Amino acid sequence: PLQHAWEAASKLILAARKGLPVVYTPCVMAGGTVPATMAGVLTQGLAESLSGLVINQSTREGSPFIMGGVFTIMDMSSTIFSYGSPEFNLLMSSLADLAHYLKLPMFGTAGCSDSNLVDEQAGIEAALSIAMTALSGPNLNHDVGYIEYGSTSSLEFLAINNDVIGMARRLVRGIQVNDETLALDIIHKIGPGGHFLSEAHTMKHFKTETYYPSLIDRQRYESWLESGSKTLFERANEKVKDIIENYEPDPLPKDVQQKIRAIVERSEQKIVKS
Repeated sequence: PLQHAWEAASKLILAARKGLPVVYTPCVMAGGTVPATMAGVLTQGLAESLSGLVINQSTREGSPFIMGGVFTIMDMSSTIFSYGSPEFNLLMSSLADLAHYLKLPMFGTAGCSDSNLVDEQAGIEAALSIAMTALSGPNLNHDVGYIEYGSTSSLEFLAINNDVIGMARRLVRGIQVNDETLALDIIHKIGPGGHFLSEAHTMKHFKTETYYPSLIDRQRYESWLESGSKTLFERANEKVKDIIENYEPDPLPKDVQQKIRAIVERSEQKIVKS
């Protein structure tokens, strides 16, 4: 508690000297390395993070710094550093509020679980953490696809969470209200007993208003049986294998490649001079 590892502090100084962004993330355990109370966790954890900011900015004022904090509980029944507890999500969201108040970018978490495999528990814990992250608004988020309290990363879990992230983004996008979306003229036109399937308004809006997942299944039961009765994990496993074997990213436009190369060259020149 209240100490900086030599390696971590050295990185804060090195990053500042090179003008590189740095993420500083105390990983504190309620009841272990910080008090057991949530307010106590935030108080000490924030002090540790902000003292890292002081080290970084004292080396070079204005150096890019991202405040982090993987704050959670030490589960007293197993002693694990819990990634799936409600306190983990609550503390992350609270820290995001503090980061917004301090006007600092925030390193958050999403889509992780304490489960030892990708099962129902993993799905529950990931969905809650992704929703909390989407609603509280950390700027840079990691841990998507982590199981076994951060000890293992699952590609299938990562693929599944991609769908959950899409759902969460749809939630926070909310509902746009204007004359076009209220659709009073269309409602009046169709009237009682009609349908909207053939309307141009439906064709214009149904894809943008509705989120369509790639793995989460919405088939009728008979169609699901005919397509092989596959579980979510089985579908995710197939998708991961397909990506590994067949995916080829589109090349960046030439002008973008040139800009990236120019940035790299400028950075290399700075390193040589220093």
